[in-house]
Amino acid sequence: MLKKYLALTLLIAVGLTLSGLQCGAKKTTTSGLAEITVWRLFDSQDTFAPLIKQFEKDNKNVKIKYVMKDPEEYELDSLNALAAGAGPDVWSIPNDWVARHSDKLVPAPAGILAASSKEKKTDVELYQDAFVPVAAQDNIIDDKIYGIPLSVDTLAVYYNKDIFKQVLKDLDNQKLSRAERQLREKLLDGNVGSWDEFIQLVKILTSRSGADIKQSAVAMGTAANISFSQDILYLLMLQNNTQMVTPDKKSAGFNLPTKKETGEQIYPGATALDFYTSFANPGKETYTWNNSLPNSIDAFTAGQTAMIFGYSFTENLIKQKAPTMNVRKFAMPQIKGVANAVDFGQYYTETVTKSSKYPDVAWAFVRFAATEGIGDYLGTTSKPTALKKQTKQIGVNERGEQKNPFVFQVGTATDWYKGKYPVKTDKVFRDLIDDIIVRGNPLQRAMDTAAKLETDLLMKAPY
Repeated sequence: MLKKYLALTLLIAVGLTLSGLQCGAKKTTTSGLAEITVWRLFDSQDTFAPLIKQFEKDNKNVKIKYVMKDPEEYELDSLNALAAGAGPDVWSIPNDWVARHSDKLVPAPAGILAASSKEKKTDVELYQDAFVPVAAQDNIIDDKIYGIPLSVDTLAVYYNKDIFKQVLKDLDNQKLSRAERQLREKLLDGNVGSWDEFIQLVKILTSRSGADIKQSAVAMGTAANISFSQDILYLLMLQNNTQMVTPDKKSAGFNLPTKKETGEQIYPGATALDFYTSFANPGKETYTWNNSLPNSIDAFTAGQTAMIFGYSFTENLIKQKAPTMNVRKFAMPQIKGVANAVDFGQYYTETVTKSSKYPDVAWAFVRFAATEGIGDYLGTTSKPTALKKQTKQIGVNERGEQKNPFVFQVGTATDWYKGKYPVKTDKVFRDLIDDIIVRGNPLQRAMDTAAKLETDLLMKAPY
């Protein structure tokens, strides 16, 4: 009953969110039977069955085949099929693949949103009105729509409530001022807003003897044994106003200096890297993690670390490994004193390929799934919405008090342009972390080396 109620609530909300778009599935005009194939990951056919059933009911001339693919060989299988002219009509891909594969995609036909809108706006304007900013950032290229997401995920902090409660209990044995005790109680309740507060929490939770870590506070600072390590570093750089690439998108910019209003020259990317790696540096007060520890999720479920960073889907991984674990989460910390929060988004977006014999029909289904049909999908999967007006607007100072960050972080999510080689770019940044932690290279030299490698990737011709 709860899922049905949630789906109904979302469906009503979608109608309000897309106030400029008329409700009701847009009927196709293709003569004869149009058969389209949908390739996706993770969501079962049962999850998508209600959307397909409704679209086929509204469009008697359309038959949809849903294929759930293996994520391990997804890109290779897709490319081989597309090259052979046997690829899918609707192709669900990671958001950082849109730029990589845009030459294989068909942009949405004119009027995909505007044709059914009561407002005198373009498709792009209606897209920007309806979906969270990161969706427009990734999926609109040269004023054309190349994809529509059904959901957008963000990084947040997971914590072991039992470890927090034990440390809170131990406060009774410590001589603390009233102010210090109140601060610690606040932080150990998961009410953490800024990175300054996060550092204080790390100091409270960490137990170590020299370089020997007895109890880690957070999996942070290394690359190989931390899930999403590069994403955490991207977030820190973006929060620090790092220009990841030059405006022409032909060169890396994350190693370059910028000037403050005072005229002082600073290196925001290097500052972010230094902060990240400090958690794995025995010489820093934030030291709480190292490469001898297991993978972050394994360490978390085994009680070896109190906190990890993860996406909403990470909770399922945690529950699979530790079904009875008392796990909670809080929003990603922000830089103290910032006016606007910055979060990091990752998601899959629905595209239409050039293999499709019926691209307009395929796009009509994508539009339906992301708008009129989205209530059923979100109600079944409990995934975070991609619809702008369905995200809570939470002020920076109130973020720490919210217990489900995935509900509101999508509204402040962003990412950056990785060019045609996003997987290789991720490796460049993991190697950048290792340059500091494993190889002990100077900070700026490591940044310059990574920037050169990334510039080479941005300039490299498509595969």
